Amino acid sequence: MIMHRSFLIFGLLLQLTPHLQAQWVHTNGPCLNAVDCSSAVQNPAGGINILATQYANGMTGSDVLLSRDNGASWVTVTIRTPPTHVRTFVAHGTMLVAATDAGVFISTDAGEHWREASNGLPVSVKTVAVALDGAAGLILYAAVSEKGIYRSLDTGAHWSAVNEGLLDLDIYALACGGNDGSIVLGATESSSPNQSNLVFRSTDGGMHWMRADYDMPGIATTGFAILPDEANRLILFAQGTMSSYGRLHRSIDSGRSWTRCDMPSGAAQAGSILRTVGGLRCISNASINHVGRVEVLHSSDEGAKWLAIDTL
Repeated sequence: MIMHRSFLIFGLLLQLTPHLQAQWVHTNGPCLNAVDCSSAVQNPAGGINILATQYANGMTGSDVLLSRDNGASWVTVTIRTPPTHVRTFVAHGTMLVAATDAGVFISTDAGEHWREASNGLPVSVKTVAVALDGAAGLILYAAVSEKGIYRSLDTGAHWSAVNEGLLDLDIYALACGGNDGSIVLGATESSSPNQSNLVFRSTDGGMHWMRADYDMPGIATTGFAILPDEANRLILFAQGTMSSYGRLHRSIDSGRSWTRCDMPSGAAQAGSILRTVGGLRCISNASINHVGRVEVLHSSDEGAKWLAIDTL
């Protein structure tokens, strides 16, 4: 989800401190242009680094900004020279993985330094997902423009395509989860915001794919969230576009079936979903009387029903 108000990235800290109540403050930037993507990650000293990207260089690439003090100050970091468009950040421990138009780049020190990790990958990576397999270690997945999904079992040193069963190779969104990283979700890119797309699921780490969108007709899925419930069973969420009018869907059977979540009136696009005190939290774009705003939603029943509890 594109975040146009820079203070929203502070909410990503909740991903690293899930038992805190939601508290929001305006950061001291970045403010030259709209924030394109952002992430919070634990740094080696035990604190938190925040990264955000902007189109300060026009369409030639993204400026990548780093804050080591919860957004009070920012410095520019270099992922690649010349700059490239950064599409997605994914954090895992102190590691950050960036999907860019020039491939995949990895930082093992919370965004301070970066190395390319694209051996075997075509260029123009749309998004990435990271899973932890207790036996194999980290598993990385990358969606490549019109080339499908690639997987790496050695932290990006080598990649191979895992497309068996995919009916469309133009994958736009990825997510993975489970104790062994075996549950993977992928969605194709719609040709327009009003057109539905295909959703696929894999239960064997991407080796085989099956359709998973039969319960979501007319939905243009733009992202996923996978997190354990209170009994450590996985809950899967599929997030729709603004034209889908807040159509957040939930699955409790590894993506075999989906039900539509009960969202507040005006909810237009669900964003990040995380567990915090007393249930789940979600950031949602909303349109109330044709006026856009950002709401914080809360669910106390594992995501079946959501209520607005704050407005940003």
